[in-house]
Amino acid sequence: MKDIFTNVTEFIKSLMQPAITLVMAWVFLSYALRGIFSVDQVWQVVVGVLIFWFGYTAIKNFNFTGAGNGKEQSPKANGGGISTVTTTPYKPPEGYTADGLKIEPKEEAKPVPEVPFDADNLMSMVDSIINNPDSPNSNEPDNAFTRARTAKRILARGGLGIRGKQAVDDAYDYLFELTEKEFEEIWGCSYETAISKLGKKAGCPKCPGSVAECKPKTIDQMADYSGVGFRVSLDDIREAAELAGIILIKENEE
Repeated sequence: MKDIFTNVTEFIKSLMQPAITLVMAWVFLSYALRGIFSVDQVWQVVVGVLIFWFGYTAIKNFNFTGAGNGKEQSPKANGGGISTVTTTPYKPPEGYTADGLKIEPKEEAKPVPEVPFDADNLMSMVDSIINNPDSPNSNEPDNAFTRARTAKRILARGGLGIRGKQAVDDAYDYLFELTEKEFEEIWGCSYETAISKLGKKAGCPKCPGSVAECKPKTIDQMADYSGVGFRVSLDDIREAAELAGIILIKENEE
C-alpha cells in the first residue's frame, strides 16, 4: 500500500511543473490577445516560463545527484539544502558466505601415528618366504645371502607397513647388518679386511686359485675376478650403506 501511495505522489509531482507552465502560458496569452499586455510583455512571460522550466530541471539534475562523490544525495524535506545518505556494503552473518551458504568448519588434520620397525617381524616374513614351497625363492639356500636379499625386497615393497623417520632409519640400519653378514659369507672376510688386502698376493681367502697370485688394485677388480656372487654382495653392501647413511671405507683410506 505504501508503494502505491508513493508512486501516485511521484506521478502527481511530475505533472505539477508542466501544468503550472501551461496555465501561466494560457493566462498570459489570453490577456495578450485581449490587448491587456503588449507583445513585448508576452515574450518576457514566455522567456520567464522557459527559465522556470529548464532552470528547475537543471538544478535538479546537477545539484541533487551528487555525481562523482560516491554518495547518494537527496533534497531535504524543507528544501533547505542537501542531505547525504551513505550506503553500507552487505556483510553476511557469521558462519555464512555472501550467497547464504553455511561455512562448514574445517577438520584439523590428525597426526599419522608412527609404526616402528620390528626386526623379528621382518625375519619371520623372510622365513615364511624361504620355507614356503610355493614361493619362487623356495629353491634358494637358506643362508645369509638369501636372507639379506629377501629382506631387502620386503622393505622395498613396504611389506612391514612401517611409518615414521625413526622406523625407516632403524630398518635401513638392520638391512646394513644383514648385508654385512652376506658379504662375510661370500668373501670369507669383512669389507674392511677385503680393502686391506688390495695390492697384496692371495686376495680374499675364497678367491679361485687362478686369482691367488694376482694383486687387485681396487675392490671392484677383486669382485670381478672372484665371481658373480662377489660382485652382487659388494653392490648390496654399498646400497645398504647409502640407505643407512653409512660411509664405507675406500681403497685409499686403509
